[in-house]
Amino acid sequence: ILACGSKPIIPNIPGLINSDHVITAHEMLRKDMILKKKNIVVIGGGLVGCETAEYLKFHDNQVTIVEMLADIALDVNPVYREDILERLAKNKIRILTSTRLEEIQRNLDKYVVINRKENGEIESIDCDDVVLACGARPNRELEVVLKPYFNDYYLVGDCNCPGKILDAVYHSATTLIHLID
Repeated sequence: ILACGSKPIIPNIPGLINSDHVITAHEMLRKDMILKKKNIVVIGGGLVGCETAEYLKFHDNQVTIVEMLADIALDVNPVYREDILERLAKNKIRILTSTRLEEIQRNLDKYVVINRKENGEIESIDCDDVVLACGARPNRELEVVLKPYFNDYYLVGDCNCPGKILDAVYHSATTLIHLID
């Protein structure tokens, strides 16, 4: 049984790669990074992006969420979604929807996030750091290494299909039941 997790999606956008001021939400939380009193743009308005924005706001940052869909937190159950939207509003987290990240440019010691709105209008946001919360893809690197040695194996959790913890537990349990039968 392989349960190798997932890897963050890094979009192919100019200015993202090899920047000291662009980090994924997963890296930030894994390294226990605390950014304080900065202007931060979170790219992605799903559950991870919204919760990351709250975490950053808790540490006295100005936070803007940029989401390409028409709304945020669409991957969250309705009861929790209502709650998270209220908290984001209460914390005065700026939310831009129907807005697609085009480029990140360096401007002296600051960065400029260039966005294109659905109507074609370009908007620039000055910031200190950019946090990516653009989703995840399965991490199947170990499968490639082990596949020649095993005829029968199962992918469970995020390495099968990224999702929530409940999804991973359910899929793992059903896989185990299948193996026992």
